[in-house]
Amino acid sequence: MSRLFVPLLALLAMALLPTGALAAGPDAAATPWRPPDPALKIFVDQPGLYQLTYDDLAAVGLPVDDLDPRTFQIFEAGREIAILVQGEADGSFDAGDSILFFGQGVDTRYTDTNVYWLTYGQGEGRRVVQRGGVDDGSPLTAYTDQARYEENQIYISTLPLAEGHDHWYGPSIQAAGLDRPGSRTFDLTLDAVADAGSARLEALFAGNVTGTHHLRLYVNDELVHESSWSGRELHAVNEEIPQAILHDGQNAVRAVLLNDTDGQVFDMVYLDWMTLRYARRLVARDNALLFRVDAPGRWRFDIAGFQESGVRVFDVTDPANVQQISADAPALPYALYLPAVQGGAGASARRVDEAATTFQFGDDVTSPRRYLALAPSAIRAPLRILADEPSNLQHSAQGADYILITHRDFWDAAQRLADYRAAQGMRVALVDVQDIYDEFNGGLMSAQAIHDFLAYAYQHWPAPAPRYVLLMGDGTYDMRHYLPDTAPTYIPPNLIFMDTLIGEGASDNRYVTIVG
Repeated sequence: MSRLFVPLLALLAMALLPTGALAAGPDAAATPWRPPDPALKIFVDQPGLYQLTYDDLAAVGLPVDDLDPRTFQIFEAGREIAILVQGEADGSFDAGDSILFFGQGVDTRYTDTNVYWLTYGQGEGRRVVQRGGVDDGSPLTAYTDQARYEENQIYISTLPLAEGHDHWYGPSIQAAGLDRPGSRTFDLTLDAVADAGSARLEALFAGNVTGTHHLRLYVNDELVHESSWSGRELHAVNEEIPQAILHDGQNAVRAVLLNDTDGQVFDMVYLDWMTLRYARRLVARDNALLFRVDAPGRWRFDIAGFQESGVRVFDVTDPANVQQISADAPALPYALYLPAVQGGAGASARRVDEAATTFQFGDDVTSPRRYLALAPSAIRAPLRILADEPSNLQHSAQGADYILITHRDFWDAAQRLADYRAAQGMRVALVDVQDIYDEFNGGLMSAQAIHDFLAYAYQHWPAPAPRYVLLMGDGTYDMRHYLPDTAPTYIPPNLIFMDTLIGEGASDNRYVTIVG
């Protein structure tokens, strides 16, 4: 989707009327975050424990031999998170030392990759707290896990005709001819399925033609759901199903479109996504297990499936305040006693046998908790590490009449245009769109971040306020590159619901709708 106006260049007159001209004043500007300086950006896309080694940091230019590792800090979305720094006690960061932190990806219409910020020299950083506690809990043998099917294959801007949906869909199910059903099977892979417990099938479908859609769903050939709806509307499925019909490995969910309405010769629906929730045994895969416990109680967890020793367990319920659960008895190896901190009366961890495959720990669960148990081989490396180029969009000495926002790929051309406008007597601000993401959205691409920056500049930069904005760079509706030949997004389109003809479309004027 190119912009609906001039490709690559779009000049927007800012909706900046005098404050008293309208009943409503300027929109409240979002509070920006000033990234630390110096800083490294760390990119991750999966939940897990990540390691930054001495060699990793040296390779991107960090002065590893001249810094105090006790001052290492990591931020995510402007908030400092607790980390482990191995080898920091001597005040020196040496070969073999490393940083460990819990990270996870994101799921937005722009990206699945999160950004964490590493800095040093600003004072002592937050550290993971260790806690100990119970060793007499009742055994909890299973938890609720899920398998999800979601393939974004086609974008339909008019389905649904509403705000707040991503408009991406997976395969269609089609039925041609009255009483001639159409079907499609979706495979969901389950692991360590428990013998007892409850299961639930959730899904979202979208009708793509008028008329009635009569749907049946089968799980492993067992009918579990039947429903009907009409028109080009969304249809949610939320059905409890027997745990007993599930098994390890592939489980087939077959969707059948009956097309049995009199006078209807064709039917078609799309699957948006499907989730199968089920009771799963506490079994590690690839030497790690990330699981959630909702039921309150004094519990003991026996996790099987580890293939090596050195297992550790972390409470990652609050990703910014990760806690390590320590060993519980002096007679056991690596025992450590520390007072319990937030999250219950306490917890304990015990290596049942360092050569065996089971790890045991206990916790007082007073509210839903999330745990990560892992062996050393399951520690992850980030996707990439980049040195940040500092910016400070919160301060402009002279203000601006004309703001030119562009991508680094177009910087030289944008600079020539900025110089031309400056020669005409305008105060010009040339802005890297990545700096906007860094200061107004933690480093992540976002159309809202561009709006928030412009609102901030209007309210806080020296008067007179900006009058013009130029966006230099094209965009696409496929910002996550679901399709193989999608062009890069240099400036993201601001996609909103337009009308019943277009559905969702680009409305870049929203970037500069600041007053009223």
